[in-house]
Parts: sequence; structure tokens; C-alpha cells
Amino acid sequence: MKTTEERKISMYIKAREISEKRSNRVIHFSMLNLAVLSTMLILFIAHLDNEVFDPGEIQFRGSFILSGSSGGYVLVAVISFIIATVLTYYFMKKKKIK
Repeated sequence: MKTTEERKISMYIKAREISEKRSNRVIHFSMLNLAVLSTMLILFIAHLDNEVFDPGEIQFRGSFILSGSSGGYVLVAVISFIIATVLTYYFMKKKKIK
């Protein structure tokens, strides 16, 4: 039979394994989301490349934000900021745990 200390040790080992599996699952999910969002961003920029910038028009660098078709850029910026914030919080929390 196992002693109480051996049971505690095996319980802590099992809890650590479960925690590592859970964190690995989150990391893999985040990597998949990053790949999908990066692909969508590249396709979106390639699609808007011809619409936003007219070669016949002179535009200032920041003035294209005022055009009507710039909503996608703002959406991508907000989503990227949220993802970066969540990942930073997650990794800082994970580092503090160790």
C-alpha cells in the first residue's frame, strides 16, 4: 500500500501532467488561430491592394483610413491587438506559475 506522502506526490504529478496537457492544447489552438488569421490578413491585403490605392490619385499615407473601404484594416488591427494582449497575459501568467 502507498503511504500518504506517496499519494500526495502522485497526485501532484498527475495534476502537473493535466495542467501541461491543457496548456499545450491552448498553445496549439493559438498557433492554429495565428496561422488562419495571418492567411486571412494576407488575402485581405492582396484583395484591397487594387481598391484602396489608385495609381492616378495622390494619397497621403494616413489619409486612406478616411476612405470607406478601410473598415477591414481597422478590424484586423483590433483583432490583432486583442490576440496579442491575450497571448501576452497567458505567457506572463504561465511564467509566474513556474
